[in-house]
Amino acid sequence: IYSSKMDKKKFIEVPNYNQDMLKTQIKRNNKTAFLIFIIYFGIISILGLSYLAYDWFDRKFIYLIFFTLNFSDYFCIILWCPFQNLFLKNSCCNTCRIGNWDRLMKFSILIFVPNFYTISIFVLAIIIFIYWEFQHFKNPQIFYRISNKNLWCINCDVQKCSKIDKNVNKKE
Repeated sequence: IYSSKMDKKKFIEVPNYNQDMLKTQIKRNNKTAFLIFIIYFGIISILGLSYLAYDWFDRKFIYLIFFTLNFSDYFCIILWCPFQNLFLKNSCCNTCRIGNWDRLMKFSILIFVPNFYTISIFVLAIIIFIYWEFQHFKNPQIFYRISNKNLWCINCDVQKCSKIDKNVNKKE
């Protein structure tokens, strides 16, 4: 659900949802997402520029960073996500504001090793990121469980999420 929630056909509107609460949640999540973007890509830029500036920072370190980021992505999905638990305070991946940023976060470091493949994969990651953000800007209600029944735990298709109390949605 979480990676396809931007499709309008996956949207099941909650009748009479609290639009003020939704606006507050959107504003808070946008600020946090912007902060995550600045910090994360600031670190990636520092690492990439270090690679370009210093001889000791070899290409193998860029690939090692890429493999670490790739492993971290799967670790976040399967075991524990610091973005979910520490920053965005989501109940699960289905309600994550930055749920489809993973490709850009993984592949951005590869832009510092330019070749056809790294540039291609980076461009595709940017396209997916822009599409996600455009959909969030255009239809924010489809991204939040307060307004989208499809994101309620009872409809969840993630095994680890099914352990969450099914009454959590009654509060929202």
